[in-house]
Amino acid sequence: NKLALGSIDKQFTISDSEGNTEEQREVKAKPLEIEFASRNSKKHTGETLLSINMGSSLFLYDFKEPESPLELAFQPKYGTIKSHLWFDDEYIMLGFTEGYLVIISTKMQQIGEELYSSHLCRSI
Repeated sequence: NKLALGSIDKQFTISDSEGNTEEQREVKAKPLEIEFASRNSKKHTGETLLSINMGSSLFLYDFKEPESPLELAFQPKYGTIKSHLWFDDEYIMLGFTEGYLVIISTKMQQIGEELYSSHLCRSI
């Protein structure tokens, strides 16, 4: 069991169930939303990832590779990220302020690739 918290001073902290800090890192922008994802496919058994919505980009942190985080940026026409959601172990759905819905893959061979995007409504 882990707890991830973002702070106004552009940092995130990961703590264990006892409250001990396991990781603390600075990121480029204030964390707006944090999601955990567990990969349970044959290739990624029990692998845990953390995604952080930073408004104009998405920060991906792999607990198995903490020194190699990824930051994914998106087309400016989408606006800023309003919310994101993991599904099916390796995909993230993102909703943007300009009414776009985007689905990306987190598979290494497709990392950050937009699999789907649609302009569903006017700006939110």
